[in-house]
Amino acid sequence: MPSRKRASSSPEDGNGAAVLIAAQSGRALAAAARRAGYVPLVADLFADADTRAIAADVERVPGGLSCGLRRVAVIAALEQLADRSPVAPIGVVAGPGFEDRPGHLAAIAARFALLGASGATVKRVKSPDGFAAACAARGLPHPALAMAGGGTGWLVKRRGGAGGSHVRPHGGGPAPAGHYLQAQVAGDPLSVTVVSDGSAAVSIGWCRQLVAPTPAQPFRFGGLVGGIAPPPPAAEIEAAARTLALDLGVVGLSSLDVIVGPGGWWVIELNPRPGASLDVLDGNGTENAVSLFGAHVAAVRGLGLPPPPVEGGSIRTSLVAFAGRPVRAVPAVDWPGWVADRPGTGDAIPAGAPIATALAAADTEQEAVALVRWRAAQIEEMVGGNPE
Repeated sequence: MPSRKRASSSPEDGNGAAVLIAAQSGRALAAAARRAGYVPLVADLFADADTRAIAADVERVPGGLSCGLRRVAVIAALEQLADRSPVAPIGVVAGPGFEDRPGHLAAIAARFALLGASGATVKRVKSPDGFAAACAARGLPHPALAMAGGGTGWLVKRRGGAGGSHVRPHGGGPAPAGHYLQAQVAGDPLSVTVVSDGSAAVSIGWCRQLVAPTPAQPFRFGGLVGGIAPPPPAAEIEAAARTLALDLGVVGLSSLDVIVGPGGWWVIELNPRPGASLDVLDGNGTENAVSLFGAHVAAVRGLGLPPPPVEGGSIRTSLVAFAGRPVRAVPAVDWPGWVADRPGTGDAIPAGAPIATALAAADTEQEAVALVRWRAAQIEEMVGGNPE
């Protein structure tokens, strides 16, 4: 039902406009929204101390990373946030957590303005066969897919999966239900972020992916290095990212994951929403730094695209600190400014779960990565780890 509240103004540049955010973790989106002049209202699984400090209002959605976001709970949380807001939110920006549940996005769009890719678009993008066909139609290199394989060189992936935790080497035989096989290719895992308005797209910047492997999850996502020098085939890959976003109907921010190796490059997948690059690409210290959240909302609402950003600025990194063993109760910690996604005092954190995110910046990629790895290790020491 349409809200009778006064709508907040100037959505193209924030200016105090209220905006709803729905994601597994909404902290990065909330921080980017604040930087762009918006008032974020967040519904996520954690409602951590960091998010509460950044957002104007937060509603914790029942659930967890294993079961994901539940449709009824997400809608209820968004409605509560909208009801409590003194001005009507301009809409909902959806972050990570909806890749395998496009129906949730359709349900959100039935109640609010959805500021991003529709449920139908996400379903199309995250269909392995559909995405492979989109790549083939443009002659883009994409690893082979299969439902069964008898040898090595294949990865098992969950349909609609994100974050790398669902990816593992295939041991032979048919793919489990809800999964598929993709040929493994060697090289550096990189991504390029673009913003599109449905008729044109602009490249924003490059990231290198950092993995946080475990024996059971060898490809678990760890973080990003943003602002890196583009690889030699950058022009081709950026054109591919823009083309796929437009062909598949993605509006707003998206990122194309690629593998770049000595034998060439391969398109892996398209992430049709704002993601982890917000922490490392949102403004790059140059004169025409792009506000990613502002660019996302403006593109979705047909208010134009930003000019291509100037390369330069420091190298920025993010890295998730995972609990090596259970933390029964997070102690009172005077968190440094470089810690994001901070847990609350007394929170319990299971082994293998994320504690917080370390952020760092330096003049070179090597220095930035070394610093962020040290900081992530410091986070685990700060909270301790008590055996069960």
